[in-house]
Amino acid sequence: MEIHANTVIIATGASAKWLGLESEQKYRSIGGVSACAVCDGFFYRGKDVAIVGAGDTAAEEATYLAKLCNKVYMIVRREEMRASKAMQHRVLNTPNIEVLWNTDTKEVLGDDKGVNAVIVTNSKTGEDRKLDVYGFFVAIGHKPNTDVFKDWLEMDEAGYIKTIPGTSKSNVEGVFAVGARTPPHRRPQPRHGAPEAVPGHDVHVVIPHAVRRQPVTTTHLVFVVHATGQPDGAGELPGHLAHVALVAGLQAPLDDVVGPWARRDACRGAGFPAPGGV
Repeated sequence: MEIHANTVIIATGASAKWLGLESEQKYRSIGGVSACAVCDGFFYRGKDVAIVGAGDTAAEEATYLAKLCNKVYMIVRREEMRASKAMQHRVLNTPNIEVLWNTDTKEVLGDDKGVNAVIVTNSKTGEDRKLDVYGFFVAIGHKPNTDVFKDWLEMDEAGYIKTIPGTSKSNVEGVFAVGARTPPHRRPQPRHGAPEAVPGHDVHVVIPHAVRRQPVTTTHLVFVVHATGQPDGAGELPGHLAHVALVAGLQAPLDDVVGPWARRDACRGAGFPAPGGV
């Protein structure tokens, strides 16, 4: 299928990086392994959990889990964290967080109900330790789902789409990149409290004011391209376009594709009044 549009907003997200353990992947399906503490931490209220990672995200998620869980083991591969001093201070001063330095995850254990333990190894002593935990969280970074665009758009060495500083504009006119598929230090500040609302200002430059205030014709289409994935950013189909949604005021087609709630949010995010009164 070939689709033509004046404007394309790329919102393909990013996929969580995993340790690569077979048992890790097994319990992602059965239950107990997650890449999003905010999404899944509630399920482990009052229980012991472990999180692997040493950056700001890992530190933030560890402190979040500490508010819900009985104890949090933070597994750090080196003898120091990459997190900011402020985040390290928060972690080290949270009573129910135990940081395991110089430690690697060896195996995730469990049964048909989910995770019930993790085996870790001290890289200096070689000693194994069994952690009796019911949740295992991985916070070691993300990979942007942008492979499909590599032949058309400029990207950095990590695969993030390069944008003009302070905007969501890519190197191709009419193509905008938003959210986790752009480098963190180059993302514009969100407007209206939602990261995906950022390109609205840029799109306004492309589409005439008169067009934005009335039903849009087929010569002024805006498409949002995004990938499906779990709430934790797992991205089951990294690099593949899960669906393309019209957001430019065409009512029935968009309802058929993504439903009225998505039509409303997408239109608002792109700077259009939501058609159909939703």
